[in-house]
Amino acid sequence: MVFNLRTFSFSESSEEDRVHPRSFSLKELRAATQNFSRHDFFAEGGFGAVYWGRLADGSVMAVKRATAHDQESEEAFEREVQAASSVRAHSNMLRLSGFCRTKKELILVYP
Repeated sequence: MVFNLRTFSFSESSEEDRVHPRSFSLKELRAATQNFSRHDFFAEGGFGAVYWGRLADGSVMAVKRATAHDQESEEAFEREVQAASSVRAHSNMLRLSGFCRTKKELILVYP
């Protein structure tokens, strides 16, 4: 198995092994986290604040909301989404479920 750091891909992986994160709307994520309420706040990380959330279908998720919307945050966000989109699924790796990107928001969603 060969890992290519430039493309974040495995040469032996098949398309069905890949994780394809979903694009969430900001409205969906606001509803899931009660508008990013303090009640749903979980932790503060390097990327930003982490909240608990529950989607309309009942699934529970962690929502990482960028504290700043600067070049560094943009690059970290893009790397995370690209890596999750191209690296094959693995039982020891937390998968990115989805993301939300607006002019003012960078949000990552995990199961």
